[in-house]
This record gives sequence, C-alpha cells and structure tokens, in this order.
Amino acid sequence: MRLELSEVQKQLDEAVAILGLQLDNLLGRERSSIRTEMRAISLADLRRLANFIKKKCEAYGWIDQRSRAVVSDAKEVNLYHLVYNFIGPVTAPVGHEVVDDSLELGSDGEAPGGEALWLEHKGRRRLRYVRGFPPGPPAGTPDKFVRTFSGSFAELLWNEERQAEWFVSHFWGEPVLDFVTCLDGHDERFKLGGAGLYWVCAHANSQTHIAEELGTEGPLCSPFFRALGLAKGAVLVIDSASEVTRRMWCGFENVVIARNRKEFVMATAREGKGYTLTSTPAPADFGQKDAWGELPPEQVCLKRGGEFPRHGIEQALKTDLELAQASNPDDKKMIIETVRKELGGFERANSKLRVLGATSLFATNSVTAESIQAMNEAAEPFELNGPFDAAQKAIGMGLQLQNCAGLLLTGGGKMGGDFVQALGQALRPAHKLDKINLHFVDTEAGDSELAVWGNLEDSELQAWGKVCSDKAELTAVTLNCRCCKKLTDAGVQGLGQDLAKTSSLTDARLNFSHCEKVGDAAVKAVGQGLVQAPKLALVDLDFFSCEKVSDAGAKGLGEDLAQAPNLANVRVGLMSCAKITNAGLQGLGQGLARAPKLAIVQLDLGWCDKVGDDGIKGVGQALGQAPDLNTVRVKFEGCARITNAGLQGLGQGLARAPQLATVDLDVSVCPEIGDAGVQGVGQELARAPKLATVRLNFDGSHADNKIGDAGMKGLGQALAQAPNLASVDLDFSRCSKITDAGVQGLGQELARAPKLDTVRLGFQDWYPFNNKVGDIGMKGLGQALAQ
Repeated sequence: MRLELSEVQKQLDEAVAILGLQLDNLLGRERSSIRTEMRAISLADLRRLANFIKKKCEAYGWIDQRSRAVVSDAKEVNLYHLVYNFIGPVTAPVGHEVVDDSLELGSDGEAPGGEALWLEHKGRRRLRYVRGFPPGPPAGTPDKFVRTFSGSFAELLWNEERQAEWFVSHFWGEPVLDFVTCLDGHDERFKLGGAGLYWVCAHANSQTHIAEELGTEGPLCSPFFRALGLAKGAVLVIDSASEVTRRMWCGFENVVIARNRKEFVMATAREGKGYTLTSTPAPADFGQKDAWGELPPEQVCLKRGGEFPRHGIEQALKTDLELAQASNPDDKKMIIETVRKELGGFERANSKLRVLGATSLFATNSVTAESIQAMNEAAEPFELNGPFDAAQKAIGMGLQLQNCAGLLLTGGGKMGGDFVQALGQALRPAHKLDKINLHFVDTEAGDSELAVWGNLEDSELQAWGKVCSDKAELTAVTLNCRCCKKLTDAGVQGLGQDLAKTSSLTDARLNFSHCEKVGDAAVKAVGQGLVQAPKLALVDLDFFSCEKVSDAGAKGLGEDLAQAPNLANVRVGLMSCAKITNAGLQGLGQGLARAPKLAIVQLDLGWCDKVGDDGIKGVGQALGQAPDLNTVRVKFEGCARITNAGLQGLGQGLARAPQLATVDLDVSVCPEIGDAGVQGVGQELARAPKLATVRLNFDGSHADNKIGDAGMKGLGQALAQAPNLASVDLDFSRCSKITDAGVQGLGQELARAPKLDTVRLGFQDWYPFNNKVGDIGMKGLGQALAQ
C-alpha cells in the first residue's frame, strides 16, 4: 500500500496547522541539542494530536505495519500505528528513509507500507515527501540512512528543554484516544488546567534514532531512568487488557517509581471517561461539599477509588513484574539483572501495586484472601480507606495493620465494642499510624433512617477514644458523629479524657451536629481534653443544632482553648444553638483571643436568634486583641437582632488586630442592617493596615431589606482607603433597593483602591421583577473597574 505524493504532502501541511508544529524545526532538520529526558509534552499538545487522529487517520489511509490492514477507525489507532504512519515520517531527516528495525525490506528493495520517504525543501516553508529511495548509498543498508538524525516528535512542538512533572508508564498497544482520556482524568484530578507536562517515550525518543537514544550502557543510563528521576510523580496508564503490567520496560519503570517513592497515580479509560486511582487525596479531592458541608478529602478520595474500573484494580492485585515480557529478549535479561543487582529487586514495586489494588477493593467493601495477603505483606506504609463493614470483614479474615499509616472508615451501621476492640488490637503494632478519620453516618444509605441518623452509642465512642489514646504517633483525629442521636454527654466526656493522652496530636476535628442529647458538659470536656495535647495546632468543633448547648458551654470552651500553647487555627460551629446569647459569644471570643499563637478564627452562629449587637461587638473587641490574628471568618446569618451599630462595632474591634489580612463576614438575612451599617463596617475594616482580602455577605430578604445605593457607594468609598486591599467579594443578592446608580457608584469607588486586582460581586435575585440592576449598571461597573 502506498500513499500518493500529494496526499503525503497534504498530511504534513495539515499537521503543521492542526498540531502547531515548529516550522523552523521542520525545515532545519538539524541534530537535536535537547536532552531526551527534557522533551516533555503537554496535555494540550496531546489533545491536538488526538484531534488530528480523529480527522485524518482514515483520510490518509493509515495502516497496521504488520497486517497491512487499513486502520480507519480513530478509536483503534495505537502508538504503533501513529509512529509508523505519522511520527516516523514526520521526524525523518531530509533525503532519508524511515525503516522499522522489525521489518524486512521487500524484494524491490523498498520498505513496505508508508515508510520509504524522501523529503525535499520546497520554498520557504514547504516540505515534500517523495516515494522511493533518494540518491546515495544502496537501499540494502538502511541504517546508514536512518542513524543520522535524532529528532523527536516533541521537538517539532517545542524547541527548548521542558522538564516533565509526570512520567507516563504505558503500553504502546493502548489506543491513543484512550491514552489521552486517561491523562484528561489525571489533569482534572490534579487541577492542572491542561498545562501539565508529561514524559511519553513515543514522543520524547527519536523514532529514527531509537537505538542511540536508549544507549548501550543499560537501563540506568536510559532516558526512561533520567526522566523518572526528574519527574515529581508517575502515571501508570492501565489499558483495557492491563497489558502494561506485563511489559518488562514498564516493570522497570515501576521498580524505579517505588524505589524513589514517587507520587503514583493509576489511570484508565472507560466509555470515553478517564478514571484515576491514588492512595492519598489529590488536589481536586479538597473543597468538595455535600448537603451537610465540606467533605474530608480522604472521603472524596475513597469515593473516587470506588469508581475506578474493577479490571484495573484486580490486575494490580496480581502484579508480578518479574514475569513481564519484552519484544527484545536481550532487553528482558538486561532489565532483570539490573533490577536484581542495582535496584533491590522487584518486590517493593510488586507490593506497591498489589497494595493499591487491595486498598481500592477495600474502598468498594470488597475483601478477599488475596487482598488481605497483599496488605499484610506491604513493603511500605499505606492508608486504608473504606466502610466499617469492610474493616469488620478484614479483621475477621486476619488483617494485620502494622504498616497502616492512615485509617478512614465510614458508614452508619452498628459496630459493637468487640469489633472496635479487635481493630484496636490490630492497630497496636501500627507505629506509623498518624491519622484516624471516622464517619459514623452512612451518607450513601439512600432513604433509610441511616441516611439521617447514626447508631453510635456512648460505649462505642469511648472505645474509639481508647484506640486513639493508645497511638503515641497519632497527629490527626477526625470523628464525625453528626446525627448520632444516642450520644450523650457521658460518651463525649470519656472521649475528651482519652484525647488528653494523645501526646502528638496537632489536628482535632470533632462533629457533634444534631446530637440532641449533647450539651454543655460535653463541650467543656472536649475543651479540657484537647488543651492537654501539647502540640495541638488546629481545632474544628461543630455543635450545630445541639439545643442543650448554652452560654456556659461556649464560655468554658473558650477558657480551655486559651491555654493551648500552640493553637493557631480554630473553628467553632454553634449554628442554631438556641440557648447561645451575647454573653456566650463574648465569653468564647475572650477565651480564644488569649491563645498565644492564634492566627485563624472561624465562628458560625447562624440563626442564633438571641445573639445581637452586644455579642458581635464583644467578640470583635476580644479578637482585636490577638497579636497574631490574620484571618477571621464569622457567620451571623439570620441573627435578626443585629443592627447597624453592632456590625460597625464588630468591624471596629477586628480592625485593631495588628496582623489582620483576611475578613469574611456573613450577615445575610439580618433585616435591621441598612446603609449605615454597610458603610460603617467598611470604614472600620479599612483601618486595618494589612487588610488584603474582604468578603462581605449582605444577601437579604425582600420584605425587610434596608440596603440601598447609598450603602453600596459608601462601602466602596471606605474600602478604597485600605492601602493593601487586593481582593473584594461582596454579595448583595436580594437587596432589592439597589439600582444601577448604586452599582456604578460602587465600581467607581473601588477602582480607586491602589492594589485591588480581584473583584467579585453578587446581585442574584430569585424574583427578577424585584431586581433593579440592569445593563446600564453592569456596563458602568465594568467601565469603572477597567480604570
């Protein structure tokens, strides 16, 4: 099969346009000076390549180099096809043919298929492929032609060194479109925005000079090894047949990945979607929310693991890299000898893949003898995330947790003290365990009662407390007891006593929201226990809708946490705690402000209808005395007693904090706040010398809203005086008295802020007929800010 001369030329011309090939590189055809390990390719480049394949593989009659069959379906084009039909010819030097070492020349002296090509310069920017052999040495000695150029496909896209962030280990038989889909999934999970750089051997190595690229000094001197050493992590692309786990070069790569403890991701594609599997949370796992609030990243990671196609997980569990194959028997022998003599053998890499498979099965509530064995024989620490049911099964089947470094369990079923005790025994030898994260409500239980209520009882919570207290290395504890209506003060008090024994604890997050029997004694006990942890730096406590919690509990908690010598970050949620009054809020703030290293405070007192002006003034004055406080986030949504005076007083107090840089105030649905309060809080906050970020939420209610144009303009005028203000986020949704004039005035004033670079404004209204902001206001706002 032959490509017509005009069709070959056309393919190259279109590749230049579609792929953005560097014409200087195409025309110059000089030997590369870019090191092979520095020839990274971006996902954006790979996406363009996928688009080129979709459009052109059928049009140009691409063929399979062995069967000679036409490959007309873009979904079937793999790297073998792509290199043979496109990359090889495009990267060949002028006047030389491209010959695959695995193919024999035909009786006519030509290589079969589309490989014998002659390239000529035509004008300033044209290249021409000419069928047949060029003048020069006999056709029977193709090596003399091929071995004179080391250009790679990556160099046709970039003419400078680019270091890859991620090394990709993959099987060439994987369809290219699936390969790109896998990296799409990786890009999304790691929030790379299409700009991530990958090292892909087919694109980094010169396909017309492959022997010299690989060298003769063994795999430790190969570009694969050097690129892996430079990359921060590796992506193992699992093809539909999991052939990648049976290829020797891929096995070598995985040995190096495990030995160097590179960040490791498995990726696969199914029905046009990319899936990724990680042992720890990735960037996209953070900040995810459900109806109850922000989800722990470990829980999001667990859910993603459960979505990963099962074939890849099961194949990982069976990994035995030493049995992998290579096209060249000498390569296989060389790699096995190198791994045994220089890299400590295959076992660490085998264990890494097997454990990843085992823990992923665990996440889907599946436990097998094979997965238990993999975890028991783990060569390095791992995190175990999954349902309580899976843990119960695994403990019963002999799971040993000596290498467990992190434990996350979820589910609302009743566990019983015997199971907790058995798990505690299994964790005793886990000397690297530094975090425990337990969620006692089954958020996946659908319409059953467990979707709303957890079954945790006092004795079980106390048993978990003892598990935590036994772990001297434990640095982080998260216990989500939300909606466990059987819990009482007695259970939480026991937990507090045990947490006091955790000498390494730095991070404590306890959620008792909607625990209707939990009251002041529990709140105080938690504070008294946590303050005895000498390294405690972060506390997140949520008592949302705990109706028995009152001022005494809030004040006592503040007094206790004030004694924590290293406490820097505190969040306390008391939303809808109807017994909290001004006195409780003031007492909490006064206590927290005395913590010597306090830097971040978040308080949620939304819908506490007894909190008013005195309370928010008092908490502002107290926090303003904290010498290192730089971030304050307070929520008073629906606190109807708050007026203009209270809001201005809050701002006045906070502005006295010498390091204050970020303020986030939510006074939405506070009907007594009007223009004077909006302007006043802005004037006060602007006096904070280091203020850089302000977020204010004035989302109102139509019937009683008092905020109008004067308040908006006055707020902008005030904030423009803040010398270091860089970011403003203001929400005036449902403030139905605001008009175009107010929006324009706000923009004109904010534009005077000397360092302002980010502005976010909200004017959403559920009832459009109430919204008086239109095109004139938006146009005026844009014109003003553009200045």
